[in-house]
Amino acid sequence: TTSPAPLAGTVVSSDQQMEQVLKAWSVQRQVIGRDVINDNGTKIGEVEDVLIAPDGSASYGIVGVGGFLGIGEKYVTIPVSQVRYSAGSFILPGVTEEVLRNAPPFKYAE
Repeated sequence: TTSPAPLAGTVVSSDQQMEQVLKAWSVQRQVIGRDVINDNGTKIGEVEDVLIAPDGSASYGIVGVGGFLGIGEKYVTIPVSQVRYSAGSFILPGVTEEVLRNAPPFKYAE
């Protein structure tokens, strides 16, 4: 029989670490696909992706704006520091859908 390969890095090994894990968000389950609204409560886009910086922090959100059923939709980047989270909503204060439509488009590197 062969031994399992060792895990790279560290694993959760204490109750305190597990408590932190349980408070964390799952991007796939709790962020992707959620509406982005402005401070007037108007839907202005939808979270499509979250970019992670080299230090492991969430740096930018990718928001889909415009289009219908994914046709004609464009992606824009929003610094995570500009997004508020309140009562289950991602809020971009002072931003309209028009502002997002006129923002430079985001394209993934090939």
